[in-house]
Amino acid sequence: MSWWLFREKPPADPKPLPINIVVDADLFKSWIYALSSIVVECRVHFEPDVIRVTAVDTANVALVRTSITKSALKNYVGEPREFGLDVNKVKEIVEALYRESLWKGYIALGVEGKRLLISGNGFAIDIEELDPNSIRRDPSQPTIELTTDAVIDGSAFHRACVMAAVFSDGIVLKTVECGGPVFAIAKGDKSSFKADLGGKVNHKCMARSKFSLDSLRDFAKCVTGQPVTVQLGNDHPAIFTWKPFEGAEYQFLIAPRIESEDDPESDP
Repeated sequence: MSWWLFREKPPADPKPLPINIVVDADLFKSWIYALSSIVVECRVHFEPDVIRVTAVDTANVALVRTSITKSALKNYVGEPREFGLDVNKVKEIVEALYRESLWKGYIALGVEGKRLLISGNGFAIDIEELDPNSIRRDPSQPTIELTTDAVIDGSAFHRACVMAAVFSDGIVLKTVECGGPVFAIAKGDKSSFKADLGGKVNHKCMARSKFSLDSLRDFAKCVTGQPVTVQLGNDHPAIFTWKPFEGAEYQFLIAPRIESEDDPESDP
């Protein structure tokens, strides 16, 4: 990896890049944070009208799927290809530039050969591609029939995950009636926590599953300030979907934790 700072705009590349993108800095930041909450590397698919990622964590507990359409970008010109992205490295760069107030406005991205180029606001960075063959292949999202769905407050969900960690290493998401809210519950040996996440439950109205906070903690930070559609079942995975920007959609699938009879949260 290499990077440069310029007092003014970086010099223009004299030749067009195979992939050339201009993206809102906040959109790119939300995308890389969403990916980094689940994986450290992934395959990015540049397609004619959309940029797609589907990746699963090493424990096979959480899956992330993102799509950013051409309409969400200020400029998107490129050839279809797959790129091996070092998610952690890009996140470190974004955080460093954000701290220096350089990550703002619009950011230019380009792919040339095996390099990802990032520039804007007086900086230019290039990052070497990871070999896509060394990265786990895209998983197939399983077909799951979930009984209910609701739109919850992402900030309330994040707060519930933070508070639940005081009482337990897991959290129960539960619905009890149509038109009612989604509840988050955590129980310790002698104490418990319950939060109303809002929303109006649709379809079949009773659902209950428990999830590991290790799988949810980082993801929950990503949905702060966002309305989130959550789909739930009974001891089934949960699917969380939100659209942080027009033309961008992110989705997480989290597998449930199997409870034992002596689990203090088995009957909250």
